Amino acid sequence: MALTFMAILAIAAEERVSAKTGAILLWPLLALAVFSLLLWRWTDDLRLYGRVQFFPCIALPLLFIAFPPRYSGTSYWLIAAALYALAKLFEFYDHAIYSVGFILSGHTLKHFAAAGACFAILRYFQTRRFLDPRLGSATGRVRKDVCRSIRDVPFRRPIHVGFANRGRADRGSGRVGHDDGGGL
Repeated sequence: MALTFMAILAIAAEERVSAKTGAILLWPLLALAVFSLLLWRWTDDLRLYGRVQFFPCIALPLLFIAFPPRYSGTSYWLIAAALYALAKLFEFYDHAIYSVGFILSGHTLKHFAAAGACFAILRYFQTRRFLDPRLGSATGRVRKDVCRSIRDVPFRRPIHVGFANRGRADRGSGRVGHDDGGGL
């Protein structure tokens, strides 16, 4: 779960702060999560692992308060946070839950709640819409700098280098990057 929630923190930073910030934070946060697990295994010291687990609980609400949304669907993030908190409660009351019916443990329910949180974030990415700050609402348009498909790229004829274009009367604008009939 440490890897998952560090990745979620990087995604939230990318969504709320900037794409560059999220990209810069992703790998160091994942490395910190792996290191916390290895440190726990080697020394039986859970302090760093605990901080890695609960730091997103503090950082995510601060990100959501300090930075305005760029996409619709903030409710999915709130659902994911509630499911994460529920997962932590299931983890804490593991033995008490198991002693009720001896069928499911809190650990099992923790994984169900964590999977639900991941599903909520998946639904966020499937349904989000860019919020146009001028209109104050979701426009339904996808930002071209975030998601650009091949059909969004304007078609340009390739540049022909050689003698084929030499001697044409229409020399064009001389711009580089498209065939303007300018020859070499």
